[in-house]
Amino acid sequence: MGIFSKFLNKDDENSAEKTRVVKFGRFSENGENDFSDALRQVCDEFYEKHEYVEAYITLFNYLQKYGGPAIKVTENQKDDSLEFTLIQGSKTVKGSISSQEVFVRAEVASFTKLNVALMRYLLTQNSNFSYCKFAIEGNVISLVQRCPARDMSPEAFKEMLSELARNADGIDDVLVDEFASLIPINVDNIVYLPEEEVETKLFFIRCWIEETEKLLLTTDNETTRTYIIFRLIFKLLYLISPEGTLLNELRWAYHTYEEFDENEGNAPEINFKMMEIIRGIYRKTDEELAKSLYTVPAVFPELSYVPFGDVVQSLAPQLDMVEECVDARREDLVVVVCEFLVGSHQFHQGMPQIATDLLLVFWRTLNPEFFVGLGFEEVFYDSQTQKLKAMKISEEIDRIIRYYSKYYKGLSFNTANLDFGSQANFAYTFLQEFCVLGSAF
Repeated sequence: MGIFSKFLNKDDENSAEKTRVVKFGRFSENGENDFSDALRQVCDEFYEKHEYVEAYITLFNYLQKYGGPAIKVTENQKDDSLEFTLIQGSKTVKGSISSQEVFVRAEVASFTKLNVALMRYLLTQNSNFSYCKFAIEGNVISLVQRCPARDMSPEAFKEMLSELARNADGIDDVLVDEFASLIPINVDNIVYLPEEEVETKLFFIRCWIEETEKLLLTTDNETTRTYIIFRLIFKLLYLISPEGTLLNELRWAYHTYEEFDENEGNAPEINFKMMEIIRGIYRKTDEELAKSLYTVPAVFPELSYVPFGDVVQSLAPQLDMVEECVDARREDLVVVVCEFLVGSHQFHQGMPQIATDLLLVFWRTLNPEFFVGLGFEEVFYDSQTQKLKAMKISEEIDRIIRYYSKYYKGLSFNTANLDFGSQANFAYTFLQEFCVLGSAF
């Protein structure tokens, strides 16, 4: 058991605790429906008749499908205008709309003084935006957009609002960390995690990085090393679900691979760069890492919805990578590749909830110590025999299938085809059955 014993050998008195809701991954779309389609059509009809305020009110009704209480709208019928507030992550976006003008603003950070490096950075970032721009008012840096209402259709307004809100939320921690003269502002939206969850996540951030370093020493194949590193990045992004600086550093590590050039054969250099970023994360103190471990409400999803069938169409052919590990007698890499494949898809795609729920069984089975540390009651691993609990895993999968059978006809996940002989065998056979299920959608 080693270092995991503190998580696996919980006292029986804790067994009565209810499993808490823990956030995993990024906020994603759940798919459209007839109601939301109808709202969008009504938006366009109002706009085409130059009834701009009515168009925007209808649009906010549509957005509340995603953001719920994170959006507040106040209508002023006397002058035919409205004001709104929405929360995206750690940032609050405020705006006003009349029949003549649209104005939106999100305060990003305040400052004690400006310098050339900061101004150059803001100007560079401005060139990357399609709709909004950085502006300085007093001692506050904001992202803003102001334009005539006739020039901003509901669809364009939604895209603008998404760009402004997501960038304001994503860049505030980066700016404050990079420039000492900046001060965080409007961070009341942050919901801090329970101490036990933070401690568990800090422990496993370091644990999984150490495991990755050891795995990298077992192979000289640079492609294999890349998959080992990607698996770590995706795993941290999904299971740890960081915000702020840690989120940006992990994304930076992943996007470093964009510098890869097969003709130049620079894979060793790319892998080294990715690991240097990760080693920088490992060198941080617990206090520094904990600053990125929180959760926040949001309106705009980061991931676009992908139907179950399309998820499987992408995943199934890649299972050949697992066969290659089996042929090479690298059972340890079977788990790595399976987690890489799942993590990659959850990093890039918003999935239907049935797929997300089933894949959580996958993660819980392969990382039981982590989920015990988070407070999950049901454990899919016997710490005494070091064997998977086949009955409990099968029961959880059957429970999920029964629940979603109310919404989908003919659901079938054959747990008899799962191999519980090892975590590697389970991971591979689970993904095979997952693909069989998804291909029926």
